[in-house]
Amino acid sequence: MIVFNSKSACYISRMLNSQNTHLHSEVFFYDGLQSYRVIDITQINQVIENKGGFQSILTGFSVYLDDGYKLELDVINSTSKLITNDNNQNLLYS
Repeated sequence: MIVFNSKSACYISRMLNSQNTHLHSEVFFYDGLQSYRVIDITQINQVIENKGGFQSILTGFSVYLDDGYKLELDVINSTSKLITNDNNQNLLYS
């Protein structure tokens, strides 16, 4: 079992996204009050033009949690925010 919080989320995000990691109910995000099971994780990329070609740069991850929550990780600025499905309300900033 792996449990991470907002301070360690950016450090662990690449490991969670690797092909070798299977989520199978073993990875949890802890917000200080309760734990959320990680359902899925996807990369957020920004495409930029560079000398006539295009380049995709990894900027973050969307971590989908149980109960409809989503954790957005910005790996460039090392920040995270926990978002509910209700009007995209932010619950956590770090």
